[in-house]
Amino acid sequence: MKAIKNIILGGMVLISLSSCNDLLEIDPVNSMIPKSVEDYEDVLLGAYPDNEFFMKTEMMTDNVAVNPNGYGDMRRDYVPWYTWADSHQSDGEEYDSYWGELYRSIFYANTIIDDFNEKEVLPEDQELFETIKGEAHAIRALSYFYLANLYAEPYSSENLAKACVPFSITTEDLHERTQNNTRESVEVVWNLIVADLEEASKLLAGKRPNTKVRFNYLSVEALRARVYLYMDNLDAAISSSSKVIAIYKPWDMNNIQDIIDSENEPLEYLFTGERGVMDTGYQEDVLFSMCTNGGSRGAGGNIYYYSRGLQKPSEDLFNCFIEKGVESDTIFDYRRYIFESFADTETYYGKQTGKTVYNMYSFQGPRHPYIGIKLGEVILIRAEAYARKQLNTKAIDDVKLLMKKRIQTDHFADYETMIDAETDVLARVLKERRKETAFDGGLRWFDLRRLGKPALTHADKEGSVFELKKGDLRYVLQIPISEQKHSPNMILNPR
Repeated sequence: MKAIKNIILGGMVLISLSSCNDLLEIDPVNSMIPKSVEDYEDVLLGAYPDNEFFMKTEMMTDNVAVNPNGYGDMRRDYVPWYTWADSHQSDGEEYDSYWGELYRSIFYANTIIDDFNEKEVLPEDQELFETIKGEAHAIRALSYFYLANLYAEPYSSENLAKACVPFSITTEDLHERTQNNTRESVEVVWNLIVADLEEASKLLAGKRPNTKVRFNYLSVEALRARVYLYMDNLDAAISSSSKVIAIYKPWDMNNIQDIIDSENEPLEYLFTGERGVMDTGYQEDVLFSMCTNGGSRGAGGNIYYYSRGLQKPSEDLFNCFIEKGVESDTIFDYRRYIFESFADTETYYGKQTGKTVYNMYSFQGPRHPYIGIKLGEVILIRAEAYARKQLNTKAIDDVKLLMKKRIQTDHFADYETMIDAETDVLARVLKERRKETAFDGGLRWFDLRRLGKPALTHADKEGSVFELKKGDLRYVLQIPISEQKHSPNMILNPR
């Protein structure tokens, strides 16, 4: 390693991605060098993305709408996302924090992988060495997965030769990457994601999990299942997801009823302040968490929290949870509590709150990381893969496996009868996927991209309507302005 040896502080790599800079401009701050394997574990902790890099994408989907009675105006930096502007960056804003955060993680991961490829390891350090290296490969794969799904066309046979994102798998050429960068192809970047996850899986197999904010063997397999689904490698998606499902069982949301019954307060105040749905036991379904900082307060600082603000979960999303069964008027889905405000919309403050909120995380209570990957997604990955292979019975069995723990117990038989009678199994799977993964890690935006880029409309507080046409070029974010400035020959995304 040549470029990294003088930028360690207290055993941790510190890098500064300047607010007006380019792909990876490194600001050396100290000369302490990691020597032991334990030193590199500190470097690894800095490699995990710490700031949110996905929640604004939800604003570009059908999961978010403006409450016209909401308080105040939409923040200036939110407007380009909600209106599908040609650039997601506000006027005068050069630095893209999403781009910067992900390339920061790639730099950290490359540092570890490069140094470990040259490092001699004592037998007593072998297990920790493999764990750290495995996690570094997983972090790099996660970062490129997000970059590829934000700034390039979706993976498909037609898009393999198209420009993806700048590509770096080593820190050797670090200082050469601060300008005049080029974009590798979709095929090259996705092949690296697959290779990194394969290596991570091999290295982490048999290792004891540390914590949910770090990758382990099963959370890597869950990420592999997601990647394979997006690549339409259905058999591989089934294989990886099955490894996870064999070990974990979904948490039963019927347990929320005990909390409701024990509280002597209106439902409007049940999941506010110091408690979110995540605090009910639902956190057991999370396989991998990310972004403990999340900007300021962890996930409690997310931009959709239960307030009287403008941007809200859409009624289109909320209505997905309202289904009429054969025997009952409404099949009760406990996931409604994540999105229902229970506000009296006839009152002044109730109108400002609106019908929907986002109750997943507490706002004033313990700091939560964001959901990175959870078991419900993995179950529905396998269900979707089965449905696309026309193995409909297996697909519906997976839907039932999850929904038995989401639907009120007394209503599950009615739900089961309803979906058994449906003929479009894939549509049912995709509906449950939208409900289960709403606001999780930007997945809805990525799903809309891979599922045909449908037409969408948004309205602002004044009633002005904005349209994203089917197949719209704006389904791909533009290369950041700072990168355009320092790499003037880089291919830009068409508009």
